[in-house]
Amino acid sequence: MRSEPVVQVQALVKRYGTKTAVDGLDLVARAGVTAVLGPNGAGKTTTVETCEGYRKPDSGTVRVLGLDPVRQSRALNPRIGVMLQSGGVYSGARADEMLRHVARLHAHPLDVDALIERLGLGGCVNWCSWTSPPPASTRRPATPPGTSCGTCAPTASP
Repeated sequence: MRSEPVVQVQALVKRYGTKTAVDGLDLVARAGVTAVLGPNGAGKTTTVETCEGYRKPDSGTVRVLGLDPVRQSRALNPRIGVMLQSGGVYSGARADEMLRHVARLHAHPLDVDALIERLGLGGCVNWCSWTSPPPASTRRPATPPGTSCGTCAPTASP
């Protein structure tokens, strides 16, 4: 049984000044895992950014879940997710700060306080940071500077 395409790109062209990053790309991706491979400068990132609506095509058509990522972004964005090439948890951010930040990126987020309790982070979110010591005013006395409580992040080695 063939499913409808989740991503459909036809004759995509995207230029940056005189540099053509994508030149007439046709692509169909169905539900499942799709890998976009190629050498540096092949247009992979530009294509994905066009599919997520971050870049507007110079010509051609792009549909993701049947929607135009630029013109119908409000309907599409709650239905897609994008993993950045690099990044991750912000250094120095507390667990509750990261959860609240990520929740604000979603149209219908889970209740962050309930999620904190479900994950067992209730005892550490106000002082633990992922990679750096929390401010002294919010640190639990039993947590040495430069470490975490061990619940929401690994304890630093001495």
